[in-house]
Amino acid sequence: RPRRPHVVVDLDGCDGPEATRAALSAADHAIGGRAQLTEFVGDDEALVGAAVDHQVYLVVTDGPRGWTLLTPAGDRHDGEAITVDTVDATGAGDCFAGTYCAELDRGTGPLEAARFAAVAAGISCTRPGARDGMPRRETVTAYLRARSGPRPAVSPQPAHSQGEER
Repeated sequence: RPRRPHVVVDLDGCDGPEATRAALSAADHAIGGRAQLTEFVGDDEALVGAAVDHQVYLVVTDGPRGWTLLTPAGDRHDGEAITVDTVDATGAGDCFAGTYCAELDRGTGPLEAARFAAVAAGISCTRPGARDGMPRRETVTAYLRARSGPRPAVSPQPAHSQGEER
């Protein structure tokens, strides 16, 4: 079936606020680490605003603290990282980004793609090395099936508009 091409940008390569804004303007989907995005874009409210202003799905990763998906409509979905015995976290962010892209390419929606990517990134930390730690899709699927629910916990939260109390 024909699909609209997706432009996915890994914002971790941006070297400042201007480059980040330019990348967000070009992207349909963008992924970046919380520390860098907070420095270049601002707090959570500013990140929601960036997703809406640029009409982009913005995934904010935060290592073992989980991830957040901000939508072009201003919706916010927070997801947990899976709990693993970390051997080496090298490449976990790249694993997340690559898995997110692969799932979008399979026709998966952004929220499910982020959930799946979070599991893949967590599993990638259980082995040494960026390449050797990358799990196969079957491994991620088996992990999800072995859990009580079909996916890691995610709590949708409406984004707060300016002036609202949190």
